[in-house]
Order: sequence, then structure tokens, then C-alpha cells
Amino acid sequence: MLGELLNYILESIIPPPDADTRAQYLYRIRVTLVACSAFLGLGVWILLSTGLLPQVFGGFARADDFHTFWAEQLNVNILDLRERQCTAQSDTKKLYWEEISTDIAQWQTLTHRQTYPLPACSDL
Repeated sequence: MLGELLNYILESIIPPPDADTRAQYLYRIRVTLVACSAFLGLGVWILLSTGLLPQVFGGFARADDFHTFWAEQLNVNILDLRERQCTAQSDTKKLYWEEISTDIAQWQTLTHRQTYPLPACSDL
């Protein structure tokens, strides 16, 4: 049933090889229009998504928004690790410090700042 329906649809779209010249010409026109509209649609989508037409659509996430988001996430993670480090035993404090220093290095790269204001354990 489904195979017959699919076969009927394909036969109505694609002319048989022995079809007259007009049917083959119309088929070529349809294929050309579909290909051109797909190409133009892709071009418009790229223009809109990258924000090259800000009057129409501002685009999706810009790089500075992305950096701000990840800097905030790293900040939350650093403070959480700092709280755990302050309450941890002496053996695990070094492990927490290694994770904190890695996150601080990433935060400095994203924000272009040299120092991170790491709070003291007494402030937490």
C-alpha cells in the first residue's frame, strides 16, 4: 500500500523517459526552481542567523554573550569549590585548589582580567 503510494508520487513528479519534450522541459523547470529556492533560502537563513541584517533579525548568540555566560558559570563554580575547600580536610584541600586554579585560568582567559577576587575562607 505505502509502496504503491510512493511509486505513484514519484511517477507524477518525474516524467518517464519516453515523455514528450514539453513534460521533460516542465520537469527541468521544477527542479531548477526547487534548487534555486533552496539555495536562496539557505542564504537568507545564514544572513539572518549571523546577524548581518540587524534591522530584520539580530542573529543568535553573539560571542560576547557566550563569553559572559561562561564567565558567570565559572564564577559560580569557583565560589562553590572555594566553599568546599574551606570545609574540607587537609588532604583534599590541594585537590580543590587545583580545580579552582584551573577554573580561574579559564575565567581570566574569558574576561581578559589578570586577577580573580577569590574570597577568604572567613568571608564565606
